[in-house]
Parts: sequence; structure tokens; C-alpha cells
Amino acid sequence: MGNLSAIELTASGNFPYLLGLPFILLVMSFVLFFFRKTDKGIINFLLVLTGLIIGIPFIFNIYPGFSHPFTQTFEWFNFGKGVDISVGLDGQGSLMLVLVFLITFLVILYSTSYMKEDEDYGRYFASLLFFAAAMLGIIISFNLLLTFVFWELVGFSSFLLINHWYKKPLTSDAAKKAFIVNRIGDMGFVLSLGLVYSEFGTFEIETIISIIKTGTFSETVLFWIGFGILLGCIGKSAQFPLMVWLPDAMQAPTPVSALLHAATMVAAGVFLLARIFPLLHPELLTIIAYVGGITSFFGAFAAATQTDIKKILAYSTISQLGYMMSALGAHSYLAPLLHLFTHALFKASLFLCAGAIIHSLTHLKEQISTSTSSVNFDPQDIRLMGGLRKRMPFTFLAFALASMAGAGVPLTAGFLSKDEILAVIVSWSFNQENHVHFILPVLIFSTSLMTAFYLGRMFFLIFFGGFRLGNVYPELKGYSKYIHEAPLRMLFSYGLLSIMCLFIFFSFNPLDPDKSWIFNYLSHPVSVFNGETALVNKINHTQELLHNWIISISVVVLSLGFALSYFLYGFKTRYKKDFLRLNIILTLPAKISYNAFFVDTIYHKVLIIPYFIFANGISKFEKNVINTFVDNGSLTIAVFANIISWIDKYLVDGTVNILMIILNGISGQLKHLQNGKIQSYLVGAILAIIIVGVWLLL
Repeated sequence: MGNLSAIELTASGNFPYLLGLPFILLVMSFVLFFFRKTDKGIINFLLVLTGLIIGIPFIFNIYPGFSHPFTQTFEWFNFGKGVDISVGLDGQGSLMLVLVFLITFLVILYSTSYMKEDEDYGRYFASLLFFAAAMLGIIISFNLLLTFVFWELVGFSSFLLINHWYKKPLTSDAAKKAFIVNRIGDMGFVLSLGLVYSEFGTFEIETIISIIKTGTFSETVLFWIGFGILLGCIGKSAQFPLMVWLPDAMQAPTPVSALLHAATMVAAGVFLLARIFPLLHPELLTIIAYVGGITSFFGAFAAATQTDIKKILAYSTISQLGYMMSALGAHSYLAPLLHLFTHALFKASLFLCAGAIIHSLTHLKEQISTSTSSVNFDPQDIRLMGGLRKRMPFTFLAFALASMAGAGVPLTAGFLSKDEILAVIVSWSFNQENHVHFILPVLIFSTSLMTAFYLGRMFFLIFFGGFRLGNVYPELKGYSKYIHEAPLRMLFSYGLLSIMCLFIFFSFNPLDPDKSWIFNYLSHPVSVFNGETALVNKINHTQELLHNWIISISVVVLSLGFALSYFLYGFKTRYKKDFLRLNIILTLPAKISYNAFFVDTIYHKVLIIPYFIFANGISKFEKNVINTFVDNGSLTIAVFANIISWIDKYLVDGTVNILMIILNGISGQLKHLQNGKIQSYLVGAILAIIIVGVWLLL
């Protein structure tokens, strides 16, 4: 991004298509919503039509984005000073575009089978297309304000998809939690936008970089701009301390978890930080490194004892995103983007495999409910599974491949990207003057050990041993025959993703990520602070021996993790009825792990309960003090008004009325003096003369 050679295009070039991509998806989203109650065949036809409209131009335009980055800038609106925005494609955007389209297509294909019995089938796909449009907007935007607009649309569409089964209280609570926590992070993003415009008068990323390179700038302001954007990315990518929403978001349909909460939406934070990489202050990069390191350890440790298959994958996602953040903070640009791509593939595959298992066990539960049995069990509880490799062999193979990639087993794509991250973090710590920074490699290697452990634990509990549901409920021993392999469309989706987890799709050399085709299309951004390019991801040649040691240590660590998981969960004799009880988690470390360091509990007691106490206090104050004051004031005013009304009616109006009566009486008497008779006038004159004369004499 930093040394991007932008090519300005006219409106007749590629630009109208790029601008049209999210617009077309938004239109089709509204069309699907309008026809959401129609026949599913029509909905599927509209989905295929959307794929053709988007996909064919996409195929012919994606390569130029890799080989010849292009942008176009135009005026968005004007309020005395015009606000310009740029859209376009570069190597990073093209990579993300391929990823989003690939996984969105496979998730939609998967969902046509997984969600076929859902009563809101049309609304589900309308929300999916709405999300795809918003995500696409983030990818093609080179403007921070436009990015924020699509950023918020991604958050809104995530709310809609998490809340798809809104009639379930847990689901609606999870959707609200995700929405609120993300808004907390986005407050920082909003403040950064204000700082950006006040400092540079533009939201264009390339223009900001150019202004900084040609003049002076405040490092403090740039630090806080980056920090605010980092807060938004921490919320979106579920990083410490705003990671609490992602495990609860597993209430969404499993395909949604695969698309949003593993492959695309949660990766948007890493994507945005990579896009503004040249603007990130060195001290801020250190903060990012430790936020990622803490988050990766937190997620892996929490995943180690979970019993819900989707929660294990949720905490795993938090951990893997922490890997990416940590590498980004260690001054690496390429390693986190490579891991973003490989993680999206193996984690989406794992989620879709989990969906197939849940789908099959849910059908088993429905079969049981039609019998005389009153058994009610959780189809997502891995303790109730076991031996599924015999009933679901293709899912078993796909899950195995994706799990190995997630753990970073050699010959997988996950090994290439994880090894690159380990290398840059160790190299970064060696280059720091303060040796305390070696804590970061310790955190990352510990995370690697726990990753192999929890993936191995999940794998062995699901696919090996006997079918443990029958051990807990003896009346269900013969019901394992109802467990079946997933339908073909679902199998194809996660089967393709799992195959793509092999190294050959990223590099011909299974041990050297530097040979990856991805690295050939991504540039090294130039920092505005020191003019140096981002850290070359592989440790330099003088440290090649150390790099080899890192590979060896990595393999040993993951082997220990798998061995420990097999020792604890790989023997048939291990599974007794007591094992299936929740109170098996008795040790303090296990309790801390199962409750994810009690972060939710701490937030509830430290933030939520005091907030409600404060809110209730304000409510009571308003009711008992303000409302009482207003009510009493109203009563006083009413009494005063009645007194004024009485005075006005009886004193003022009464006095006027009495005067009127007196004057009417006087005028009534005086009118008789004016009778038109001369005699009466003469008598009156004589009487007047007599009275005046008497008065003078006296």
C-alpha cells in the first residue's frame, strides 16, 4: 500500500464496475428480502443470477488488481469544501476479494442445504448478500470515511445474521451484545476520523501519506489517530479486551459463523490495520503486538476445556486473530495477511464440518423425539459424540486436514503462515533493546502448544472411541445408526476448503512461505516514521540457523500438544459417565479456562451491574424527586391559578359590574330630567337659582 503505484482510470474504465459491485449485491439483497416468502426455487435462482452478474466481471477484473493496482478519486459531497473518496484494487484488496467471494460462494451453496427447512430461508440469504456488499465496500475503499460507512454496515449485517433465530432469547441477547461491544470500539474510530480531517483536511489514505512525506507532522496526533482506529479493529476482530462478543455470537446459524466469525468480518480489523500500516506509530505497533499476544494466549487457553464445538472454534478464532495482530505489531505486513488467508480456509472448513455434525445430530434428536424416549441433549456437546469417523468418513477426513492446518502441521498451509509469524515475532524480540519483549515469543509458542492440544482434544472426542451418547442414556445405544454423512452440497463446500489447506495451493516449497505466490503480489509498505519498509517476514540470512531452530521448536511444540490430547482423550477407557458431567471441571486452571478467565463475569460485576444500579438510581431520582417536584409544582401552580381566576372573576369583574349597575341606575334617574317640557326646565332652573343663592348666603 505504501509504495502503491496508483493508476487513475476514467469512468469508462474499471471504476464503474467496482462501484457497482456492492450496489448490485445490495439491490439483490433487497430483492431477496422482498421475495423472502416466495418459493425456495425462485430464491435459489436469484442467488445463481447474482453469482453470474458478479462473478463473470470479477473473473476478468481481479487479475489487474494483483498485477497493476488501480484507483479512482472523485468528489463524494461538498459542504463548502469537497470530500473526495477513492475506490480501487491493489494486491491486498484483490487477495481479500478472492477470499470473500470464494467463501461467500461456498457458504451460500452450503446454506441452500443446511437452511432448507428454515422458515425464514429468504431473509437469511438477503442478509448474507447485504453482508457481502458491505464487506466488499471495505475492500475496495481507499478512503477512511467511506471505509467507516461500510464498516458500520458490516456490523449491522452481522447483527441481522446473528439474530436470525431472534425468537430465542439467547440469540437476541448475543446479537445485542455483539452490536454494543463493536460500537464501543467504533467510538475510537469515529474520534480518529475527526482528528484525521482536522489535521489533514482529507480522508484519503494515500493523500495523507503524501502530505506527511512532504511536510512536518505531529507524531502524537498520528499515534492517537492510529490508536482510535485500533480500538475499532479490536472490537471488530474480537481482540482483548473486546473479545467477549464472539463466543456468544455462535448462536447464529453455523454457516454464518463460518463466513462472518471466522473468515471475513472478524478479519476486517487486521485488513484495515494492514491498509494503514505506513501510518502506524512504532509505539502503537508495540501495543498491537502485545494485544495480539495476550489475545492469542487467552483464546487458546479458553478453548482447551470448552464442551460446545462451536465455542471451541470461536475461541480458536480469537486466538488465531491474535496471531495476526501480534505479527502486525512486530512490523510484519506479509505474514499476517498470509495467515489471514490460510486461517480463513481452515477455520471456515472446521465450522462447516461442525455444522454438518450438528446437522446430523439434530436429525438424530428429532428422530428420538418421535419415539417414546424423553431424552433431551445438546447436539453441540462434544462429550456426547465419539466414533463419528465411521458414520461420517468424508467429514472426518476434511476435519482432520483443517485441524492439522490450524495446528500448523508441516505440509499444510497453516504451517507456512504460522511458521512465518513465529519467525517474525522471534526476530522482532531479538531486535528490541529491552529483553522483557521475549515474553511475546513465549506467549506465542505457548499458544501454539495449546492450539495443538485443543484441536486434538476436539478431534479425538468427536471421531474416536464409542458413541458416548449411548453411555449416558442407555436407551439410545442403537440410535447411532441414524447419524449420516452430510448432503452433497455441504460436503463439496467444506471438502474443497479442506483440500485448499494443503501447502501446494500457496507455495511449491512446503517449508518456505517466501516462495508463496501471495508474497509476489503484495508490496512492502514504507513507514512514514523512519522511511523503512516493513520487516521482511523471514528472518534474515545471518539468522537462518535460528530460523531452522524455530521450525524445529514449532514442530516439537505441536507434537507435544497432540500427544497430550491423545493421552488424555484418545483412549477408549477414558470415557466414563462421570466424564460427561460439567462438574468434572474441578481444578482452578480448568475453571479459569472453562470460564474464559471470568472476563464476562468481571465485566458483568464491574461494568454492567454498576451501570444498572446507576440507571435504576437515576430512574428512582427522576420518579421520587423530579416527578414529585414537578407534580407538586404543578399543584401549586394550579392553586395559584384558581386564586387568580377567583380574584379576576369576583373582585375585578365584580367591581366593574357594580360600577356598571350604579352608573346604569344614575343614568336611569337622570334621563327623566330630559323630558322635553318647558315647565320642567323652568322649575329646574328656579330650584338651581334658589340653591346657589342659599349657598352664597351661607
